Amino acid sequence: MAHNEFEEVEVVNIRDKFYYYIQSVQSEKAYTLSDIKETFESKKAINIDTIAGISPEMRILYTFHFIERKNKEMTEPVNFIKRIMTETGANVVNIVKKNIGYEVTWSFGGNTINTLLDRDYKVIEAGFCVSGFDKTQSAKSVVNLLKDYQDEGSYVHLTRSVR
Repeated sequence: MAHNEFEEVEVVNIRDKFYYYIQSVQSEKAYTLSDIKETFESKKAINIDTIAGISPEMRILYTFHFIERKNKEMTEPVNFIKRIMTETGANVVNIVKKNIGYEVTWSFGGNTINTLLDRDYKVIEAGFCVSGFDKTQSAKSVVNLLKDYQDEGSYVHLTRSVR
């Protein structure tokens, strides 16, 4: 019988070395576990403290799954770049893997920018004039910098063409 990772199960411990699954258990915890699973699968940064009836074990379960998902995102660079730039307000249009890193086409506030990132997600070329401070930026901060320029009413001079 298949079981999911967000359910209460009964196990047997053999000689303090092995745990074996016996069966799924239906208890009052099933609703709380279902709420935790739904929160986790929504992929939103939601504080699970708002869910009633969470035990320390459930909190650990959620945390381990959350860490595993973050580690997986880090090993999938395109998803990671898209997530961090989107969280900052950019609309990521395209990401192309290059020998030196990633070419990211993104838009914000009416500007479409072509940014070149290295393999560590640091900016090589911002795609707009940042007065020579390209290499001090990251995939996240370059979006914030464009926001600041726009908030100040500064002219945004594109330095890389959007392909």
